[in-house]
Amino acid sequence: FMLKVSTLEEIVRKSTLALVPLLSGCIASHYKLDPNYKCPKPLDPVGIGYYDQTYREPLNLELEIILDDNEDYTLRHFTFLENHSESGLACVDYYEVKGGGKNHLVLLSPILISKSPEFNPECELFAEYFAQNGISAAIIGRLEDGIGKGITESRISVRESIFHLYVEDSLRKSILHIRRVIDFFEKRPEVDTSRIGSFGISLGGIKNCIAAGIDPRLRVNVFCITAENIPSMLVKTSESTIEKSIKQLQEQYGLSIEDVEKKMRSVSLSDPMHYASSIDARNTLFVMARWD
Repeated sequence: FMLKVSTLEEIVRKSTLALVPLLSGCIASHYKLDPNYKCPKPLDPVGIGYYDQTYREPLNLELEIILDDNEDYTLRHFTFLENHSESGLACVDYYEVKGGGKNHLVLLSPILISKSPEFNPECELFAEYFAQNGISAAIIGRLEDGIGKGITESRISVRESIFHLYVEDSLRKSILHIRRVIDFFEKRPEVDTSRIGSFGISLGGIKNCIAAGIDPRLRVNVFCITAENIPSMLVKTSESTIEKSIKQLQEQYGLSIEDVEKKMRSVSLSDPMHYASSIDARNTLFVMARWD
């Protein structure tokens, strides 16, 4: 068991260390795990309950399309009926490795805004790499817009999301959805349910970090440029889209920046800072970026 989990971990780590610096144009430094680290903290029962309500509702598969079929993998596009999605749909692109037997599986969650009309080129790069190296991968489309191959992407209104506390609601629904996706793949005969991991960049890393902190089925995890303390991050970020929306929010409702942060913090339960300590650091790689 340890040998096979290490194989998954090794490929995930090597691909991340090789590709993330190339994508970001940064020089990377590697820090080893604290030698005094023993084990993760017990799972938070309150947090588990918060993300457990209705999560056992099964995903209803509406459509399956084969997008690619090559010597390494079959790329299947799943479209699910999803009541928690604004579009009523949720999409998963599944890179199913060929060769028979039970396969490792990495779940990938995308960034907030992709610069391409494609599904998610950042995640596709890693998913294809995993599949070419014998590990199945599944890209989980965002519930906010149900994006996927052939589906038009709609943007989130950050101003509305902040004032109406939609950030918290959206994150919670996303975590519940990730857990349902795990349920879906657990029922597929080719998936080794004891060897499921996650990979997420930015917003995807935030979601996966919370999911891994309350769901031990995610055994090996990579979080890239993942933030905690989300209310503080949103009011201090230099990301132009969010920065502009925060200013619009202040002007429209006569709020100070401190008021905005306080309002969000009062309901901010979905935050990696609450759950990261329950993830086993021995099977985790965390990639930070100074200027992200």
